[in-house]
Amino acid sequence: MSIFLDLRTAIPLASSLATYFYFHPSLPIDISFTFWGIFAFFYFLDARITICNSHLIGYERNVIFPTLYKRYGPKISTIIQCGIEVIIIILLPFFFIIKIGFIDSSIVALVFAASHLLGYFSNKKIIDSMKYR
Repeated sequence: MSIFLDLRTAIPLASSLATYFYFHPSLPIDISFTFWGIFAFFYFLDARITICNSHLIGYERNVIFPTLYKRYGPKISTIIQCGIEVIIIILLPFFFIIKIGFIDSSIVALVFAASHLLGYFSNKKIIDSMKYR
């Protein structure tokens, strides 16, 4: 069942990226800084709730983070995970439009931010359900 929940969120996010790169509208650079800020904020929220409730790490849908967490602990794992995500965010536009640009990467960062926001609410839902057991 979990795979279907992941697909239910992954497909719209991937579709939004594909739509952006297909039409490739021009955006002002000011918005790009905002998108990166939104990514940083939602990454922090998601990482914070995950680390503060590390006893529920088995429910984590990210396949990389639990492995990093077991090996390096909470602080280093968060930094490594963020680095991996930033590299993916920067390089992903290259696969769509064969160039790496700040504005295009910021769109990917916004999609990753949406993913982290969904992850935050998923974690919150799990935590709330555990309180009433």
